[in-house]
Amino acid sequence: MDQRTRERLPMLEALAQATAEQQRLRAGHLGTASATPPGHRFILDGVTYTRGTNAAGAAARDAEGKLIHLDRVEHRAFCPENTP
Repeated sequence: MDQRTRERLPMLEALAQATAEQQRLRAGHLGTASATPPGHRFILDGVTYTRGTNAAGAAARDAEGKLIHLDRVEHRAFCPENTP
């Protein structure tokens, strides 16, 4: 085993747990947004969002009007250079 690998191995469990927690959190966010009718408001982590009018996607705007695509979070996690 490479020395660099041995040095990082203790961090693997913490990384796996953090990743699983983020996935669980984002899946919950997506579920909440998807269950909200288009044009209606919902709250995530204390922030109020308004669901977009497209029923096929899970886009929403916050109070300042910033658009977020909750259905694209996973893609952005792995391909940040492709984010709008």
